[in-house]
Amino acid sequence: MCLGELARLVLIKLANAKLLFGGKLTEAMETRWQFLTKYVSMVEQDNIDKGTENTVNVLEEMGLSAVATEQDIKIVQLVCYTISHRAAQVISACTAVLLRHINEPEVTIAIDGSLYKYHPRLRYSISDMLAELVPDTKCKLILAEDGSGIGAALVAAVACTI
Repeated sequence: MCLGELARLVLIKLANAKLLFGGKLTEAMETRWQFLTKYVSMVEQDNIDKGTENTVNVLEEMGLSAVATEQDIKIVQLVCYTISHRAAQVISACTAVLLRHINEPEVTIAIDGSLYKYHPRLRYSISDMLAELVPDTKCKLILAEDGSGIGAALVAAVACTI
């Protein structure tokens, strides 16, 4: 499940409990996969900048800007931060298990995906958490552009030689 959908489900639960948007929801917010992962990244940029412009734009996209209060904006920002932080924790924990298993002093990890590429703090959170979870392993995280395409090309090349 993508981060946007997780955020949408949490926001709906809060709205249904009348803790957000005065209990009001829009068709866009009630439609699966409509709260995009890029919205989580946009809201997270506001968290870093201590602003609200991106969050208001996201709520406008979802048809909620007319009912959103300042408190609602803060709650949306907290939800996006919490989900992003938890994602970094899960990624880091899984990666740490692998790093402990291979037990190398230095490792370069190539990561592909728009979330890693565009999320304003995910890569730093993962790096910090890995340093804490596997302090004896120096981890270098790099963005692997089109990693799945390159991987498919390598598989095809190997298959042609067999």
